[in-house]
Amino acid sequence: MIHGIQSLRAAILSIVFCSGLPLLAQVPDVSDWKVATPPNAVQLATVERVMDNVVKLSFKNTTEKTVVEFRVYRPDGKGPNETGTGLDAFTSGTGTIAPGATMPVTFGEKDSSGNQASHSLRIAAIVYSDGSSVGEKRALDEIVDEMVGAALEIKRDADLLAASPDPSLAGIDAAAEKIGRTIPSSDAEAVDSVRGIELNGIPQSVVDARVSRHSSGFLVGVNRARQMFLLDLNLAKSNAEATPEKSSQEFQDRMKQLQSHVLADLAGKWAATSQSQTQTLQVLLGGSQSGN
Repeated sequence: MIHGIQSLRAAILSIVFCSGLPLLAQVPDVSDWKVATPPNAVQLATVERVMDNVVKLSFKNTTEKTVVEFRVYRPDGKGPNETGTGLDAFTSGTGTIAPGATMPVTFGEKDSSGNQASHSLRIAAIVYSDGSSVGEKRALDEIVDEMVGAALEIKRDADLLAASPDPSLAGIDAAAEKIGRTIPSSDAEAVDSVRGIELNGIPQSVVDARVSRHSSGFLVGVNRARQMFLLDLNLAKSNAEATPEKSSQEFQDRMKQLQSHVLADLAGKWAATSQSQTQTLQVLLGGSQSGN
């Protein structure tokens, strides 16, 4: 009798485990997702499950240009209620999508109510490093405003660092104070913080016109850029505070030598980023002006 019960239990467990295997092993398929995208731009390459209710979708750049900005939306709502994500390589200067490379984004498979969400996606806008772009005007305008805000803030902060060569703790704190330890809380504050900043090679009238009719993306761009500068300065300060007392004298001297030009190095890094940004914006702003 006991043997019979054990056999029945084993059979039941076998059914439970086997019936669960297809679910546990289920792999999302690219064909399950519908993606509306501009022709000859990007394509959905792979879909992977990274955790329960979350999938990673990798989009391949099918052009011969490098992507610096990218926006993909899922139409769970309209306008500001759309669920979107994308790339922000323009502001950081890293993370671009080279021709043939892929970029991963993540989406939840269920909405906030726990219901199965749509597997439909829309590539709203793509901006390339040469300043060309494809996509919807609203999304592109938002992206360009963000890029302009970031470029102006980075130019402003890079200039401030270049004028603040003191690498001591006091000097780093002074540089952070000049830049501003808090980020703007409104569009008006963001505009005021970069008023009069010039982007080499772009007429100031063109920059001012774009800023005067900016979207909410402008504040996002300014804030992201400033946060990156403050992170760099916080790291520089942490390194300056680290005193390797037990290290060799040679190592301590080397650390002091590196610290002696830390702000100059940061200024050079961000000056190069600013130059690259300006080259991209020369095409973008020129095109946006001529189209109005």
